[in-house]
Amino acid sequence: MKFLSAFAGALLLVNCKKDDFDADGLVPATQSGKDTGDFLLNGQPYRPGRGSAYPGPAVGAYWSNIRGGRKMTVIMGRQFERDDTGLNIVLPRITGPGTFTITEGVSPVIIAGNKPYVLYSATHPSPARHFLTGPTAIGRVEVTRYDTVARVVSGTFEAKLREYQGQDSVVLTKGRFDCKF
Repeated sequence: MKFLSAFAGALLLVNCKKDDFDADGLVPATQSGKDTGDFLLNGQPYRPGRGSAYPGPAVGAYWSNIRGGRKMTVIMGRQFERDDTGLNIVLPRITGPGTFTITEGVSPVIIAGNKPYVLYSATHPSPARHFLTGPTAIGRVEVTRYDTVARVVSGTFEAKLREYQGQDSVVLTKGRFDCKF
């Protein structure tokens, strides 16, 4: 199993040429629904990916109906044998491109309702840790394309997230996403 996870990770890197990344080691920002995205996590590139045991997209978006409009959720994840992490960006009542400053707190146990939030979770290695936006952990998401006909959402983000029931924090910078929904 370790071999398969290592092989899948190596395959991801082999299929990407050096020109496929910018100076920070991130994918170029696009607005065409390529299902790409990444960010710097505490200054280091975070590249979503899936191991052989975890099929499915590593970056995606979906929208759902809520009271008062639609809610857009952008997800990025990395699932390998020894690395199970993910990011959720939730924007309720989105109606078009714009800048969203997120200051409200939420609980990773009860994430429902109509509050915007950014959540980074690391569930493996144990114990699970969750980092969220809140009054002292502000997130900023700029949606540069929100096309309900072509079903594409693109944008950039940054956030300082605080650990839920803990003292640590993480910093997300230079984030970008470009997804079909």
